Amino acid sequence: MDFYISIIKQSFAFFPLIAAVFTLPYVIYNYHKYGSVFSIRILIVYSFILYMMTVFFLTSLPLHSREYVANLQIARYNIQPFNFIKGILKEAPMVSDDPKTWIELLHSRTFKEYIANIIMCIPFGMYMRYYFKQNIFVSVILSFAFSLFLETTQLTGLWFIYPRNYRMFDVDDLMANTLGGLIGYILMIPLGLLLPSRHRIDAASYRRGRKVSLFRWLIAIGIDMALYAWMAVYAGSAWPLAHMRFLAYMTAIAVVVSSLMSWIFAGRTLGLAIMSLKVVSKDQRRAPLYKLFLRYSIQYLFILGYPLICQIFYYRINSHQTQFLLIAIGIYGFIWLVDLLVFLEKRQNLAGLFSKTHLISTVRVESN
Repeated sequence: MDFYISIIKQSFAFFPLIAAVFTLPYVIYNYHKYGSVFSIRILIVYSFILYMMTVFFLTSLPLHSREYVANLQIARYNIQPFNFIKGILKEAPMVSDDPKTWIELLHSRTFKEYIANIIMCIPFGMYMRYYFKQNIFVSVILSFAFSLFLETTQLTGLWFIYPRNYRMFDVDDLMANTLGGLIGYILMIPLGLLLPSRHRIDAASYRRGRKVSLFRWLIAIGIDMALYAWMAVYAGSAWPLAHMRFLAYMTAIAVVVSSLMSWIFAGRTLGLAIMSLKVVSKDQRRAPLYKLFLRYSIQYLFILGYPLICQIFYYRINSHQTQFLLIAIGIYGFIWLVDLLVFLEKRQNLAGLFSKTHLISTVRVESN
């Protein structure tokens, strides 16, 4: 038991790293589809990832050296169904007229391992029914496929990393895992009545997605700025510029490209499209090019203006310019604060107010 607890602890220790890698793509996907990131959905999805990690670790760890595995003498596979019964009877011989020996069967190592294999896949069947909305037939097939993946991983020595298998492929494990998935599916029928349905979770996500959150907008800008930075680096290599001009060049690219993309693609830049957002006029119609140009000029001069000022003064600083720079930083910080407060209040930034354009959500509610 201590061995398995140790592996489960390792799974929990590695989970933050896996979650960190998974988070940004998952957040972008949710904003694109639903327009929001719902806390209950995060809890369910991340618990599913943790569960899958734990099962994989339990069936794969501990890892050994290649030399150790090469010298193993264990059987490669068992393809005889119900072979575990022989193992149980071998460990705890049963006497038909002695009830005490029947109880001893329950304490045999083979019996406990078989029950553990069933229990291991019960959550899988529960997730299939509750969150992924699969019917019983598909859930059983997916439970079998999941178990087959685990057993094949063992048979191939962690997909040929090792010269041979260090755990045995067992058809009884396949049957136990599949049975566990079926039991989990059935258990979720009454348990699902106590939890919010997937339909309710989706509906709440779509309702929240109608509003443009600050974080959603910032991710869209981040995606766009990554593209513009790459374009500025490429353009700078083609037409050499002084190092201190990079931000100015990136600002010009951001303003021009954002304006043209939004004008051509009905208010969408790359980042806005991925986040299911678009820019429109106050009357919700397509914004003309001059409004888009004004909006993005204010937006990117505002975003990139501060580092641009700092870079300009970096090489030419004196006492008077230091005072000017500090004043500029103070004014800049105040404008940032005002812009943030305006966005939180009106779901609109200063660039939108001055250009008379508006940022709206384009999420389409899907029927369930």
